[in-house]
Amino acid sequence: MAIVEEFNRLLAAGFIRETHYLEWLSNMILVKKLNDKWMKCVDFTDLNKVCPKDSFPLPQIDFVVDSIARYIMLNFMDAYSEYNQIWISLGDEEKISFITDRRIYCCMPFGLKNAEVTYQRLVNHMLKEKIEWNIEVYADDLLRKGKESVL
Repeated sequence: MAIVEEFNRLLAAGFIRETHYLEWLSNMILVKKLNDKWMKCVDFTDLNKVCPKDSFPLPQIDFVVDSIARYIMLNFMDAYSEYNQIWISLGDEEKISFITDRRIYCCMPFGLKNAEVTYQRLVNHMLKEKIEWNIEVYADDLLRKGKESVL
């Protein structure tokens, strides 16, 4: 029953959609999170083996920490379902399809080899004028900083 409820939620949010007649399929399971909600996990091992690595650089955490050390006002934000907010190119959607006992769906998933750097690139582009000035981004975490310390 939890699987049906989770898929109805993802479908209503537009994070997944039904699709048919695909050549690429990956297995999926739902994992219960600490907050009693469910997270969809897909095994993309075979797809990740054949995908070229995207070498877009992720920020080094020590530089992010150093950049906020002098600030006294910090606001930490965690992106909600961040990867699900990114549309997959129409030609590539079938490659990330996963199968359930009822239907086949596709969406921008967690566990895909280049999902993290794709998200980082998108957020860096959207916030390029704010990064290092009053925003820092590390994976799905955004940090707003303000009011430098006088110490």
